[in-house]
Amino acid sequence: PTFTDILAAVGPTPMAEVWPKFQEKMEKEGCNEAAIAAFKYNYRQLVCKTDMMIPESKLDPVDSLPELENIKCKPDPRLLKKTVILKLN
Repeated sequence: PTFTDILAAVGPTPMAEVWPKFQEKMEKEGCNEAAIAAFKYNYRQLVCKTDMMIPESKLDPVDSLPELENIKCKPDPRLLKKTVILKLN
């Protein structure tokens, strides 16, 4: 069954009743513990209708950013493990 199939089958039930089915499916598919934990956290936020938006009033503009062409550094692929991408609408 797909994610949508499970949601349709179980309907609006408490997280404790629903979660084991999701976890079982993810484990069967070979998902690692970190992926399962991340999905569980995000699913809980979704079903609890948690507002995850950051209000614009809490954001400050950036005065300036360096231009990529002007950054003098040697590329290091190991740094990709520490890279975060924050995408704003």
